[in-house]
Amino acid sequence: ERANTIAAKVWDWVCEHIENIKDDIAQGVCKTLEELRQKREKHVPEDDFESVRGQLKHIKFIRFYEFGSFTVTYFAWFNGARYNVYASYLYDDFTLKNAGILTMGGFSAPKTSVKSAPPAKREVTEDITLELVKAFDEDEDFLVCPMAPKKCTADDIKRVENVLGLRLPEEYVAHVLGDIAGGVYIEATEEAWPKRKGGGAAWEFFYGLHTFSPSSESEDWMQLEAAGKNFQMETGLKAVPILKIISDPDLYVATENGTIARFSHEDFELTETGLDFWQLLERELDELNKRKEMMKANNV
Repeated sequence: ERANTIAAKVWDWVCEHIENIKDDIAQGVCKTLEELRQKREKHVPEDDFESVRGQLKHIKFIRFYEFGSFTVTYFAWFNGARYNVYASYLYDDFTLKNAGILTMGGFSAPKTSVKSAPPAKREVTEDITLELVKAFDEDEDFLVCPMAPKKCTADDIKRVENVLGLRLPEEYVAHVLGDIAGGVYIEATEEAWPKRKGGGAAWEFFYGLHTFSPSSESEDWMQLEAAGKNFQMETGLKAVPILKIISDPDLYVATENGTIARFSHEDFELTETGLDFWQLLERELDELNKRKEMMKANNV
């Protein structure tokens, strides 16, 4: 009971003082970097206070220790390498103990730019989205919607690829340029899947899925470009979200190698799926339908 009280007290304090915590971490990191420069370590980044602080977007975790302190940890990126940065406080009076870089494995050398070969001519791939979602469109338990107000164009794809710096998988391009404008959004209806308002198994909140639209006319949360920019800025990974299961913090992303991987929000790692986009969409649609049937059975 005391542990729960301490955790609640700490969480409330962190939420109230989050900007001060970012200041403490950024100052600690800058101090560490300066010490490394004084030691003439190689490849020490030139990041200043504002640069470091600007990377502190989302708390990675809060860890408690038996000797009366807790640590607030974020991810930050230096010279292409990811590091845990932190601030540690006493949880009795929230006095700052120390702050800086938690994982010190040596900074990576700066990446050198390599002139890439001109992109190969894009192959025309058939869009089979309608075939895959037909059963859902005809099922009164589901709502199927496009992700854009009108069909997207090859210019939309070119713009997004140029901004995000990678080439999208051909099957995904066919999907977002296809008959369902800009991609697809599918969710179970309230009648089939009453939305959970309390606790429950994680899958009980995964009531739908959607892809991301290359159209600048789509809502911000739907846009491939916006999602890609945010993902790259927050993770430092050269990848772009292309499929999301609603309420699942993990994502399916297109990688710079042209493959599709699953992004884990817990460790910021990518795991290759070994699937092309059609195979992935078909699998996740099948899983969504299974979850819906389980939900309906549980609510009978």
